[in-house]
Order: sequence, then structure tokens, then C-alpha cells
Amino acid sequence: MRRAAFGEAVSERAAAGRVLVLEELRFDGERPRTREVVAWLGRIGDTGRTMVISPELDERIGRAVANLPDVELRTPMSLRLSDVMESDTLIVTRPALDALALRAGGEGRAQGQGPLSASAASVPTKPVLAPATGAGAASEGSTD
Repeated sequence: MRRAAFGEAVSERAAAGRVLVLEELRFDGERPRTREVVAWLGRIGDTGRTMVISPELDERIGRAVANLPDVELRTPMSLRLSDVMESDTLIVTRPALDALALRAGGEGRAQGQGPLSASAASVPTKPVLAPATGAGAASEGSTD
């Protein structure tokens, strides 16, 4: 029952175009700053309450988002149903996408047969963002 509810909530976000996929989550420098994360999110657009999902927690990025009240960093296994329900946007790294899809609805989604698969129309198959500061600013793709 919980797995179905979790899968439905994540699928709902994907169907609404509120799941963005990144190739990787990285920032220039040894220690990302909160202002860099704010600037990066600003280049994305209005994300509202945001869950950033990566395969493992990066302490450096965790510190940078800790001061942002509407942004949280999670792994696919630490993401809760309430996190998905309360968020406006899910930003998922490609390495975390399969684990999230598997958790959201089983092997069919993880193998390209559901709305969270990398081949689904609701999730872009190319990187939406390349988070970085400086001259190599984010390149945005379509989320349609």
C-alpha cells in the first residue's frame, strides 16, 4: 500500500513535468556555498519546495542546502512519501533515477516501462542542467 502511494505520488510529479533529471550534481570549488545553490536554482526557474535526490549524500552539498528552507537533499532510499507529497519539484540525478524508479513501482519502471524510466516522455533523456558556476553556466533543456 505504501509503495503504491509512493509510486503514485512520484508519477504524479513526473506527469506534471515537475521531475527534472541531471547527469550529475556538482558545483565548482571544494566547498559549494549556499549562494551558488540559490543561483543554480534561479537558473532552473521556479521550483518551489524542492527535493534534490542523488545516489548518496554529499556532505559538502548538504551543508550548502542546509540554510535553504525550501530545498532538501535526499537519497532514493531516504526519500519519504511525505517528502514527495510536500515538494513541488523533484530534481533527480541520473544515477539515482533507476533506484527511485525501482522504489516507486518495481522493476517495470526501472527497466524503461513506466513514467519514471529514462525513456519515458515525462522525463527528459538528456541532461536538463549542468550545475556549475562561472563561464559554464547551466544549459537548460525542455521538460516537456
